[in-house]
Amino acid sequence: MRMVHFGLFWRKVNDRFPHTEERPALTPMIERFPDAITSGGRVRFEAMEVPQLPRLWLLNEAGTEMIQIQNDRFIKNWRKQSETDPYPHYEPVIKRAFERDFRDFQLFLAEEELGAVKVNQCEVTYVNHIVSGEGWQNFAEVDRLFTFCNRTSGDAPGSLEDFSAHLRFPITDRESRPVGRLHVNVQPALRANDNRPMYVMNLTARDNTAEASNSSTLAGSGL
Repeated sequence: MRMVHFGLFWRKVNDRFPHTEERPALTPMIERFPDAITSGGRVRFEAMEVPQLPRLWLLNEAGTEMIQIQNDRFIKNWRKQSETDPYPHYEPVIKRAFERDFRDFQLFLAEEELGAVKVNQCEVTYVNHIVSGEGWQNFAEVDRLFTFCNRTSGDAPGSLEDFSAHLRFPITDRESRPVGRLHVNVQPALRANDNRPMYVMNLTARDNTAEASNSSTLAGSGL
């Protein structure tokens, strides 16, 4: 695909997604097995004959529903824009909307003779905002939010200020072979409309099995 194809696809769906934004392309995040943990960072060099294409956002009028496309990724999102926006739930609303939009994208590729999509990984992400005042008051009270946490004490240099974590869990098949991972990422933040403390917890499951590659049930994103 080239940038002109992004525009042609938008013309197909701009009745539902009238607004567009350009963002930097996302770095490929493919789960590998085994995946050795290294102490140093990785430097990646890539020679390109043409400039890298951006990631295109296609948004509905309210900004709550979105498609993201780039050369190696198709993403469907729902996102909360105001406190009164009800979460529509993955089943059946978000999943069904993904299947509709991904089918439209596949039909467009066929019409433009760009070839069929070859899926190498499926991903689902849930974004959870855990806002203070609902059972906890400040960032130090992580033990009231997450059962795997104990408040720092003893020889610590002072009281706990806040907490962040990135946990990884293997996803296995029936023969206990790893086929994907569940990533749990926790970060402190302030809610934009009132600066209330909150923890943002992202749950991301990636599966690269052949069964997942032939299914649309694992792709999508919600907040």
